[in-house]
Amino acid sequence: TNGVFPSMYKYGTNLKTFKEWGVNGYFVEHENAANVDFWDMKQWLMSKLMEDTDQDYDALMDEFIYGYYGEAAGPYIREYLDFMHEKAEDTNNGYSFGQNIISGTWLTVEDILQGHTYFDQAFTAVGDDEVLLKRLRTARNGLDKLTADLYLKLQLNADYYGVEWTIDQEELLERTILTMTELIEQRGGTYLYNINNALDKYKLELRLLTGNEEPAPEETVEE
Repeated sequence: TNGVFPSMYKYGTNLKTFKEWGVNGYFVEHENAANVDFWDMKQWLMSKLMEDTDQDYDALMDEFIYGYYGEAAGPYIREYLDFMHEKAEDTNNGYSFGQNIISGTWLTVEDILQGHTYFDQAFTAVGDDEVLLKRLRTARNGLDKLTADLYLKLQLNADYYGVEWTIDQEELLERTILTMTELIEQRGGTYLYNINNALDKYKLELRLLTGNEEPAPEETVEE
């Protein structure tokens, strides 16, 4: 989903419940590889659980986090996910899979700023390792898109509540555009129409913010 959606914390319990009820087969779908929050982790976790439902799920999460994002960044990604899971649990409300998740109404401006702090620490921890930086950009993309979509509202809320707003809009949009471009090139697949529309929107916002015009297409000159 196009936002922050820490649903992976329920997978272990859900599949154990299915097993207890005698379910011997189930269909798993994470179809939007270029747009789903933490798609890599969710896909891997579900695959591992289908191999062995009874394994230590918390250890399984750590295996992926530390193995995929690196030992240095792992603690910050785990803190980020635990933090967002706690915030989701604290709402004690039901949310639809669509707009309620995307709009981020269950997160305060402080929550979003804290989420970015965890990622800033993770980025610093991996240094110039481009493989890990790319994976971290992908992991951050849900939070980045949520922040970009709500930027003015969040900035106004921060000012109203006396919270220091530390997210630079230009840097945010540049990172979001880079990550989405990488994901489209790497994963493609279905749903690209909506993803490309969103990408065009972020590019337009960046041009309006910086005053930079989109380069005109080169003229074709016939010999």
